Amino acid sequence: MGTKIHEFILMCVARKIREQGYEIIAYQGDYKKISNMSFKLPAKIKRHRPDIIGIKQEISKICIGEAKTAGDLFSKRTSEQFFDYYEAIKNPIISAELVIGIPSICENDLLNLLSSLNMKGNPNVTYICIPKELFPNE
Repeated sequence: MGTKIHEFILMCVARKIREQGYEIIAYQGDYKKISNMSFKLPAKIKRHRPDIIGIKQEISKICIGEAKTAGDLFSKRTSEQFFDYYEAIKNPIISAELVIGIPSICENDLLNLLSSLNMKGNPNVTYICIPKELFPNE
Protein backbone atom coordinates (compact mmCIF):
# COMPACT_ATOMS: atom_id res chain seq x y z
CA MET A 1 0.00 0.00 0.00
CA GLY A 2 2.95 2.35 0.40
CA THR A 3 3.93 2.16 -3.26
CA LYS A 4 4.68 5.20 -5.38
CA ILE A 5 1.60 4.45 -7.47
CA HIS A 6 -0.69 4.36 -4.44
CA GLU A 7 0.81 7.61 -3.16
CA PHE A 8 0.35 9.25 -6.57
CA ILE A 9 -3.30 8.15 -6.76
CA LEU A 10 -3.76 9.44 -3.23
CA MET A 11 -2.38 12.86 -4.24
CA CYS A 12 -4.83 12.93 -7.17
CA VAL A 13 -7.73 12.13 -4.84
CA ALA A 14 -6.60 14.90 -2.48
CA ARG A 15 -6.56 17.33 -5.39
CA LYS A 16 -10.06 16.26 -6.49
CA ILE A 17 -11.39 16.69 -2.97
CA ARG A 18 -9.92 20.19 -2.77
CA GLU A 19 -11.36 21.07 -6.20
CA GLN A 20 -14.78 20.15 -4.83
CA GLY A 21 -14.34 22.75 -2.10
CA TYR A 22 -13.34 20.55 0.82
CA GLU A 23 -10.58 21.36 3.27
CA ILE A 24 -8.46 18.31 3.99
CA ILE A 25 -8.34 17.69 7.72
CA ALA A 26 -6.88 14.17 7.88
CA TYR A 27 -4.50 12.34 5.56
CA GLN A 28 -2.94 8.90 5.70
CA GLY A 29 0.19 9.29 3.62
CA ASP A 30 3.13 11.60 3.06
CA TYR A 31 1.29 14.86 3.67
CA LYS A 32 4.36 16.87 2.63
CA LYS A 33 3.49 15.96 -0.96
CA ILE A 34 0.17 17.83 -0.76
CA SER A 35 0.70 20.55 1.85
CA ASN A 36 3.17 22.28 4.09
CA MET A 37 0.78 21.60 6.97
CA SER A 38 0.74 18.36 8.88
CA PHE A 39 -2.42 16.29 9.19
CA LYS A 40 -3.70 13.80 11.72
CA LEU A 41 -4.51 10.26 10.66
CA PRO A 42 -8.14 9.92 9.58
CA ALA A 43 -10.50 8.53 12.19
CA LYS A 44 -11.89 5.07 11.61
CA ILE A 45 -15.25 4.84 9.92
CA LYS A 46 -16.75 1.70 11.37
CA ARG A 47 -13.93 -0.88 10.95
CA HIS A 48 -11.61 1.00 8.59
CA ARG A 49 -9.49 4.13 8.37
CA PRO A 50 -9.87 5.99 5.04
CA ASP A 51 -6.94 7.60 3.27
CA ILE A 52 -8.34 11.14 3.41
CA ILE A 53 -11.08 13.08 5.15
CA GLY A 54 -12.13 16.52 3.97
CA ILE A 55 -14.77 18.85 5.31
CA LYS A 56 -16.92 21.74 4.12
CA GLN A 57 -17.56 23.43 7.44
CA GLU A 58 -20.08 25.96 6.11
CA ILE A 59 -22.49 23.17 5.14
CA SER A 60 -21.29 20.49 7.58
CA LYS A 61 -20.42 17.96 4.87
CA ILE A 62 -17.55 15.49 4.88
CA CYS A 63 -15.73 13.76 2.06
CA ILE A 64 -14.05 10.39 2.40
CA GLY A 65 -11.18 9.81 -0.01
CA GLU A 66 -9.73 6.41 -0.88
CA ALA A 67 -6.94 5.45 -3.29
CA LYS A 68 -6.76 1.95 -4.74
CA THR A 69 -4.22 0.22 -6.94
CA ALA A 70 -5.13 -2.57 -9.36
CA GLY A 71 -4.33 -5.29 -6.82
CA ASP A 72 -6.30 -3.57 -4.04
CA LEU A 73 -9.65 -3.72 -5.82
CA PHE A 74 -9.97 -7.48 -5.50
CA SER A 75 -9.28 -7.69 -1.79
CA LYS A 76 -11.85 -8.50 0.86
CA ARG A 77 -10.59 -5.47 2.79
CA THR A 78 -11.53 -3.10 -0.06
CA SER A 79 -15.07 -4.48 -0.21
CA GLU A 80 -15.37 -4.08 3.56
CA GLN A 81 -13.99 -0.52 3.42
CA PHE A 82 -16.38 0.56 0.69
CA PHE A 83 -19.29 -1.07 2.54
CA ASP A 84 -18.40 0.76 5.77
CA TYR A 85 -17.93 4.10 4.03
CA TYR A 86 -21.17 3.66 2.12
CA GLU A 87 -23.05 2.95 5.34
CA ALA A 88 -21.77 6.29 6.66
CA ILE A 89 -22.81 8.07 3.45
CA LYS A 90 -26.32 6.60 3.60
CA ASN A 91 -26.78 7.79 7.19
CA PRO A 92 -29.38 10.59 7.02
CA ILE A 93 -27.75 12.39 9.95
CA ILE A 94 -24.40 12.69 8.17
CA SER A 95 -23.92 14.58 4.93
CA ALA A 96 -21.04 12.80 3.20
CA GLU A 97 -19.59 11.62 -0.06
CA LEU A 98 -16.92 9.17 -1.16
CA VAL A 99 -14.23 9.85 -3.79
CA ILE A 100 -12.26 6.85 -5.02
CA GLY A 101 -9.08 7.08 -7.08
CA ILE A 102 -8.00 4.17 -9.29
CA PRO A 103 -5.76 3.41 -12.27
CA SER A 104 -7.79 3.88 -15.45
CA ILE A 105 -7.26 0.23 -16.46
CA CYS A 106 -9.37 -0.75 -13.42
CA GLU A 107 -12.50 1.23 -14.19
CA ASN A 108 -14.62 -1.79 -15.18
CA ASP A 109 -13.44 -3.71 -12.11
CA LEU A 110 -14.38 -0.79 -9.87
CA LEU A 111 -17.80 -0.46 -11.50
CA ASN A 112 -18.40 -4.19 -11.01
CA LEU A 113 -17.39 -3.91 -7.36
CA LEU A 114 -19.60 -0.87 -6.77
CA SER A 115 -22.48 -2.67 -8.46
CA SER A 116 -22.02 -5.76 -6.28
CA LEU A 117 -22.12 -3.51 -3.19
CA ASN A 118 -25.23 -1.65 -4.47
CA MET A 119 -23.23 1.59 -4.61
CA LYS A 120 -23.18 2.12 -8.38
CA GLY A 121 -25.15 5.15 -9.51
CA ASN A 122 -25.22 6.88 -6.13
CA PRO A 123 -24.38 10.57 -6.74
CA ASN A 124 -22.43 10.68 -3.47
CA VAL A 125 -19.99 8.02 -4.72
CA THR A 126 -17.61 9.27 -7.39
CA TYR A 127 -14.30 8.09 -8.76
CA ILE A 128 -11.38 9.38 -10.75
CA CYS A 129 -9.32 7.32 -13.17
CA ILE A 130 -5.60 7.98 -13.41
CA PRO A 131 -3.96 7.05 -16.75
CA LYS A 132 -0.96 4.74 -16.34
CA GLU A 133 1.14 7.16 -18.40
CA LEU A 134 1.05 9.57 -15.44
CA PHE A 135 2.28 7.06 -12.86
CA PRO A 136 5.76 7.48 -11.43
CA ASN A 137 8.23 4.69 -12.09
CA GLU A 138 8.38 2.18 -9.26
